[in-house]
Amino acid sequence: MITIKTTRNLITASLLAATAIVLTRFFGIPLGTVRISLGTIPIMLSGIVLGPFWGLATGTVADLVGVLINPQGGAYFPGFTLTTALVGFLPGFILRNKRPPLWKLAVAIGVTELLCHVFLNTLWVGMITGKAYLALLPSRIISRVVHFPIITGAIYFLIQKVFAPKKTTED
Repeated sequence: MITIKTTRNLITASLLAATAIVLTRFFGIPLGTVRISLGTIPIMLSGIVLGPFWGLATGTVADLVGVLINPQGGAYFPGFTLTTALVGFLPGFILRNKRPPLWKLAVAIGVTELLCHVFLNTLWVGMITGKAYLALLPSRIISRVVHFPIITGAIYFLIQKVFAPKKTTED
């Protein structure tokens, strides 16, 4: 049965996926084997605010549709879709709270960044380019260390200001 909440979640997840596509595919800056992009913000936000399933779906859709729109110079590789799906799933699974305190949010984002972007994406880039995993690791760690406070701050702000529960007044 489709409810208003399910419809609202579907629309919100779709808008967040579209935002992720724009931020990643059109405003991302490729620097060799590293890309500077804020596209993970809407994907993680989907998992935190809507739940792990919606985060996984948002990440998967954002990657698949993004590759169709703008492949960024390469063929489709399913490893990146897996990583993007996990980027949406893990914060929602770890937090299980729509308004976590900043320290819990930072831990969830840190774990997700480490597992997905540092370890998995470095593995995928190494498989595609033929470069050694350990040779790629330092630049990718530096990239994620720079991304971490920006992503954490942006998501915390959005949760507090945009996705905060609406206060209702009873007459």
